[in-house]
Amino acid sequence: MKYPFRKISVMWRSSRGESRVSIGHITVSGNGNISFLYDKEGLQEAKRKSPEFSGYPGIPFSESPIEDSDYLKSLFALRLINLEREDRKELLDFWLLDDNLASDPIMLLAMTQGMSMSDMFEFVPSFQRESKNKQAFITDIAGLTITKYDISALKSGDRLQFEKQPDNIKDPFAIIVLYDGNPIGWIKRGHNYLFKGRKNGIKLTVHKVVNNAVYPKLYVKVVY
Repeated sequence: MKYPFRKISVMWRSSRGESRVSIGHITVSGNGNISFLYDKEGLQEAKRKSPEFSGYPGIPFSESPIEDSDYLKSLFALRLINLEREDRKELLDFWLLDDNLASDPIMLLAMTQGMSMSDMFEFVPSFQRESKNKQAFITDIAGLTITKYDISALKSGDRLQFEKQPDNIKDPFAIIVLYDGNPIGWIKRGHNYLFKGRKNGIKLTVHKVVNNAVYPKLYVKVVY
């Protein structure tokens, strides 16, 4: 399978609402094999946030790439969503997947981002344009607790705008998302690299609003 990405960032944060840190990268080769390399600076930042942080479970720290593709695939398979659920079709539709794409574990991991309620890891691919045909993925907006934007005012299909923030001290590749000129939040790290060097050709629309009082989420469809 030809993937619309070559790298998947393994992101971590100390708690919900905190900024994400890239602690390592999965590199996907043309034949579908994968390798993993820790991000030394990311690990140091993670340990500053949480001194007991010791990396990704099952992968001891190494300064060299870990190239045991079968082991890595079996480890990351634990992050895959259960496709035997009764709402399988609705689940795949939500993540813009069909049965063919969902049958590939790497594609399934990248598109659904391997999130779990039991930890703070996420798998965020750096998408890139692979053909003249439009492609799309779903992402959730970061920073809702910072902007305090009332997402209940949004509905599926609403067109959103975005602006680059090169002077952002936390991330020079930051992309802020707006509705009618009002800031909502940011494209999360990893997904924001798609916007680098591009001023047009990307369309953002509201995909789903989860207006939870404790942990609101705004899912956005990115067409590029």
